[in-house]
Amino acid sequence: MIEDCEALVSRLPVEVETVDAVAGVCVLGEVRWGVAPATWRAARVTLGGDVDALPDALPRRLSGGVTGLMIDPVVEEMPGLAWLMRQQAHPGMSLGFDATSEGGVLRVNAFRFAMDETNELTLTARIAGVPEVWPVDPVAVAAITVQALDVEIAFDGMFEALLLLPLGSALLDLTVPAEPQVAALRTQAEVALDGFAAAGQAEAAAEARAFVDALPHPRGVLELRLGGRGIAALQTGAALAGGLTPDFAARVAEAAELELFWTPDAP
Repeated sequence: MIEDCEALVSRLPVEVETVDAVAGVCVLGEVRWGVAPATWRAARVTLGGDVDALPDALPRRLSGGVTGLMIDPVVEEMPGLAWLMRQQAHPGMSLGFDATSEGGVLRVNAFRFAMDETNELTLTARIAGVPEVWPVDPVAVAAITVQALDVEIAFDGMFEALLLLPLGSALLDLTVPAEPQVAALRTQAEVALDGFAAAGQAEAAAEARAFVDALPHPRGVLELRLGGRGIAALQTGAALAGGLTPDFAARVAEAAELELFWTPDAP
């Protein structure tokens, strides 16, 4: 079995200090990957199941976990900054998962990402049309459909720690004061949610509005469920290309039987 684990490492774009096999599961120690300056490391990675398929095909079954996941930046001109970023990320995050596939249908039976004891994301999903041979042909991506999705996110500082800076950098002009820009973004969100509500999604719009109002410091649990006819990658692509009107979003949400709930922590 350890030979299979060593062969797996040789096929992946990672650096690994130790490779072991325990009860049919590959155990990799001190794993590093990525391109400088945004390189990452994990203290321990475990992978079990159909590991021989990786990275060229969709595994029939794959389970595993990651502990001590953190950014491990390489900033040659500013080594002090790199050290500070590593210390800020300590002791790292963790995740675990279990997934199966058959006939291009991927079932995520369990997935859990945790920053600490009070910040986590859990989900289950059923995704159809997943290509069974990798790398994936971009044309084949259009056939992927999320048939079912159940997500729960507990926020207790995780938004600020992981999402605030990248989202803010993408949405704001960092060379001028942020407050007027944030106010404008809130107004845009209100207009979009009003249209979403008017198109028949009043309950989901109200929950989304409550979550937006809590930003950028949400404290509570956000739940999202999809079913019905699901959401196709083709629909998502149309939205990203500029076709995301409130009416279009509402029709997609209705077809997918969208349910959205925001439960803030008690004050």
